[in-house]
Amino acid sequence: MIDSVLCVVIAVLAVAVSPAAAADGPHKVTIDAERRLCVDGEPFFPIGIYNVPQDKLEHAKELGFNTVHTYSGEGGKDRKGSAAAPEAMKAYLDAAGKLGLKVYMGLPRYEIVQGDMKSLEARITHLKDSSALLAWYSFDEPYHEKVPAARLQAVTDLIRKLDGNRPIVLVLCLVANRRAYHEQHPEYLDSADIIMTDPYPCRGRGSRLDGVSGEILVTRKLVSDKKPVWNVLQLHGKGPGGAGYGLAEPNAAELRNMTYQSLAAGVKGLSSFAYAGSQFALAKSPEGLKNVKSITSELRELAPVILSDEPKALPVIVEKNPALLSRVWVHDGKAYVIAVNLLRADTTVTVAPAAGALPGEVKVLFEKRSLEPAGGKVSEKVEPLGVRVYEVALPKAG
Repeated sequence: MIDSVLCVVIAVLAVAVSPAAAADGPHKVTIDAERRLCVDGEPFFPIGIYNVPQDKLEHAKELGFNTVHTYSGEGGKDRKGSAAAPEAMKAYLDAAGKLGLKVYMGLPRYEIVQGDMKSLEARITHLKDSSALLAWYSFDEPYHEKVPAARLQAVTDLIRKLDGNRPIVLVLCLVANRRAYHEQHPEYLDSADIIMTDPYPCRGRGSRLDGVSGEILVTRKLVSDKKPVWNVLQLHGKGPGGAGYGLAEPNAAELRNMTYQSLAAGVKGLSSFAYAGSQFALAKSPEGLKNVKSITSELRELAPVILSDEPKALPVIVEKNPALLSRVWVHDGKAYVIAVNLLRADTTVTVAPAAGALPGEVKVLFEKRSLEPAGGKVSEKVEPLGVRVYEVALPKAG
């Protein structure tokens, strides 16, 4: 059974993945007190992507992802027999495992809605011993899809009975009337171990993007910070990749902004929508592919920092600015600061020590430059939707 004290998963890091990928057989996936996902006790941050066909798994890995998903085993909720067979899903897991990828795996939606527990039990039993299986994927926006929470809870109970090694992930969209419903009816929130949000705010070059962090923070409040929250990043939109459901494909600055908003808002894992689909195909968007590789590279480098315990007393602070969202971690004797400009206008960020003065220059990660403190702190302009990641040396004890 999953530890009741929380833990979460998001994308896989090389340092945390190697022990899990090296051995055959199921791995114990738990949630720790920091709401991190842990694989055999090692904190794990998934960097994931939706809807990767089996013959594109190697490409997904080349793009920098370590966690993948497929819809082929889910099918349609109104179409009997539309999900791929358990044997095909086992082959998918095996192929992912050989590449060192983890999978969050869905179950046939028709069988979930119909309450076909016999078929679901057979499928779960067939798949649960795979070393690549990271988590069970419950459903996409069930309230919007008019799937009763009781159906999901029954499936959750079945998974927990048959597989005590994996958490259960559920996606909820918490905008407009859906937010109000879930505030008053926690049944869906109670039916999973990890809650994913999926705000897709990029509808054009003038769109506000701060709804990403807004929805994450609302979700954390709804679960009283007792469960991990992951976010689904928007890759899709009208552009070279396809029609994109009427949205606008994000450019590099927009994708980076949404990614770092997610981290600053406290997510414990990330996935992206989507590699392939009827209205969008990442492989058809040269800019999208380039942007994805850049972001996953930064996430892999930052993963050990993101997985570090957050300090109870911050050694450095970001001075208050309503345009900025920020977060601080301490790792390996240094403080790491993320500052995200939520607006499409210039603003200023100032990083100051909690006490005394900054002991030396502050590195601006991913930009190959540094800032010299003035008056014991550093300050600079941040462009519209800009992101800063600072590495701050801390005074040595004693």
